[in-house]
Amino acid sequence: MIASLARKFFYAACLFLLGAAAGCKVEEAPTLTIAAASNLSPALEELVDAFEEQRGVSCRVVYASSGKLTTQLLARAPYDVFLSANAAYPDTLLAHDIGIGSPLLFAQGRLALWTTDTSYALNYLPELALPGQADRRRYALANPRTAPYGTATQELLQNTNLWQAIQPQLVYGESAGQTAQFVQTGNVDAGYVPLSIILDQPEHQRGNYTLAPKHLHQPITQTALRITNNKAAEAFLNYLKTNEANKILRKYGYEYP
Repeated sequence: MIASLARKFFYAACLFLLGAAAGCKVEEAPTLTIAAASNLSPALEELVDAFEEQRGVSCRVVYASSGKLTTQLLARAPYDVFLSANAAYPDTLLAHDIGIGSPLLFAQGRLALWTTDTSYALNYLPELALPGQADRRRYALANPRTAPYGTATQELLQNTNLWQAIQPQLVYGESAGQTAQFVQTGNVDAGYVPLSIILDQPEHQRGNYTLAPKHLHQPITQTALRITNNKAAEAFLNYLKTNEANKILRKYGYEYP
């Protein structure tokens, strides 16, 4: 009898505790989904870590070319913030009533020609294949139709009258990140990539690189656009204006506008 009462008391206590636990909701951290151009990957990892620590926000980042992300956003992809490698794509979204407020120009990127072959003395211009040497050297660039760093590369080669002649030697990456992978794996001799990706490499693995003169292509304007009313989205854009964010961006070769 006593044992039976003890069991009933035990079960009742368990049910009470379970009910109390079900009634108490654990407050979850706010979440923020960021769509970012792939060139930002090295710097954004540090930016997000600092922002999460300060604001108690949990961030999820999706990387791709700016053009591809714009296509996804036009199809109503659930992103809260868009970080583009130019201002044109955010303007396109605003023209379709996607986005809140004005775009924020938070940094300017630098384009560089990069090789992991330390014996290869680089100039910022590619070497053309001589007659009968069609396989002389291969150069990678991001797709100019969807990736602003690819657009800048095309402008550079057009402004130096090399665009048409170099076509047989070009290999296209889907994004700036994939273009850098072509260089790292040795699938090309050199590639036009964001300086930020080069500076993210260990110093002994950086190989050789040379910056493309800024006057030979349009500025690479890293631009942020708030997409939703998520309060964390507004806070993140404000964070990009801080001295702390500026310091992190400069570490990866970005220049402040």
